[in-house]
Amino acid sequence: MDSVLADQADRNSMHGLRRRKALGAFYTPDLLSQVLADWGIRQCADIVIEPSFGGCTFLEAISNKLGLLACSSKVKNVFGCDIDIDAFNKLKGIQELGYSESNFHFKDFLKLDCSDIPSKADLVIGNPPYIRHSHFSVEQRQSIETWREKYQVTYDARSSLWVHFVLHSLNFLKENGRLAFVLPGSFLSADYSKNIHETLNFKFSRVLAISLSERIFLEEGAEERSVILLCDGFRAEPNSSGEMHIVNCSSLSEVNNIVKAWPVQDFPFRNFGGLGATSCVESSSIEDFLAVSAALPIKQFGHLASINIGIVTGDTKYFIRTASDWAERGITRDHLRFVVPKVKDIPGIHLTPSQCQRLVDSGVRCLLLDTDAGNLPYPVLHYLNSYDEEKIRNLATFKKRGVWHQPDDHKQPDGFLSFLTHNGPRLIVNSARVNSTNSVHRVFLNLYGRDVGIKLISISLLSSYSQLHAEIIGRICGSGALKLEPKDALRLQLIVPQNIDRAELLSLFSSINRHMKKENFDEQSIRQDVDDFFDRSLNLNGALSRLGVALHRARSSRRGERLLNI
Repeated sequence: MDSVLADQADRNSMHGLRRRKALGAFYTPDLLSQVLADWGIRQCADIVIEPSFGGCTFLEAISNKLGLLACSSKVKNVFGCDIDIDAFNKLKGIQELGYSESNFHFKDFLKLDCSDIPSKADLVIGNPPYIRHSHFSVEQRQSIETWREKYQVTYDARSSLWVHFVLHSLNFLKENGRLAFVLPGSFLSADYSKNIHETLNFKFSRVLAISLSERIFLEEGAEERSVILLCDGFRAEPNSSGEMHIVNCSSLSEVNNIVKAWPVQDFPFRNFGGLGATSCVESSSIEDFLAVSAALPIKQFGHLASINIGIVTGDTKYFIRTASDWAERGITRDHLRFVVPKVKDIPGIHLTPSQCQRLVDSGVRCLLLDTDAGNLPYPVLHYLNSYDEEKIRNLATFKKRGVWHQPDDHKQPDGFLSFLTHNGPRLIVNSARVNSTNSVHRVFLNLYGRDVGIKLISISLLSSYSQLHAEIIGRICGSGALKLEPKDALRLQLIVPQNIDRAELLSLFSSINRHMKKENFDEQSIRQDVDDFFDRSLNLNGALSRLGVALHRARSSRRGERLLNI
């Protein structure tokens, strides 16, 4: 008992959390480890590999399953590896389970060769490291490069470490073998995951991805959303694609029933490639959305405007400062220009010159150094001369500019679009005629968009219809936030009636802007006002409000909240 308590204390200590985060190690809950082991192991003779056994939770679950099968020598066919010496210390602590230390290799899984295992595996099971490519150590980069050259693997260079583990696992599987992995939410949302989806769909006769709303690694210091991946029927030389499904799951306690229902399809599984398959919107709600769409005057955002990111400074902290920071350096407002740093700094849906000034006065970092004037005063010249000359010569962003210290492209968008939010997207009308940084998406209306009007577009985006569409096509980040890349935002569908009451529209716009400037505004009430406006204009008989219920459920699932009956 003392060793168990000590292990738990180490897991929860700040030192332990930091160390495991550096290793990308998040220990899987016992319940989930057991569900995956129970599904993956079919008989005593199964060869099993755990590629990063870490906290040994999967090894314990494997032992339990083999025990239920009454295997005489239950763990002789179980193999694994890890780069953490603590993993081997934990392995020694569970010697009563009978694991042979000679079956476990102190090495990076990507360096493990098929010759290190006596036979091809029936099952590869585990929770691979969650490390982004930007955080790879020198050793990891070298290991990945060696692995890539050895196996001639083509993949996106931005891929996280878990991608390499999944792909390498395929080298160890025998015909009809299985994978059972706990993966991060990026399996569903990242661009680099698309090739993985295609590979798995081709290499296995059937694949199931369970998107889990419950955050199972909160105690490990991570808000990462989890995906449970089950792959069955490995085919070394496939001649056709298999079946790939996905299902949303609210809590860990539901996973076992879903896994048991999979073989007989006794559950609302969705085809992986379908509309909104990787979203948290329920299938029935997507069908309702499509039915409502057929009865509405719809325009895609891309038919009304173009979207691109704001200016890239190359060194935001150097070029953009607060008013007091610039004053300390003797640089006056004559050589500064307001830029929108982040959408979250702008409350409401209407940015005016007076609001810009309030942001400046409140100490927001939003003033860009402006060196366009021909004769620059000494404080500006002195500030520019203080910059590292080597960076000026070598920084790619500076090389692209005619003058390294002039990042402003002088484009004034019609609006600014939020693209990363825990609620939904909003469009801020740019009456201040200012620019923004690349942390903001800029919206430039085309001729048709100008005819429709920026304020109608801004209001339409707040409807339950468009907000639900954002949930359907957006990407869920690890923390549960919704992200819309420019290409995603261009697909957003908006309600654009031909005939509306302009006076009512302007009054509604002003009312919404006023309420959204409050610190704790009622987002649902505002959305209801927008829905009612379109309902009156188009005689929709409350159709948008019904979509609002679906929107609430989707957002609750995405954020990992417990669903309420409303």
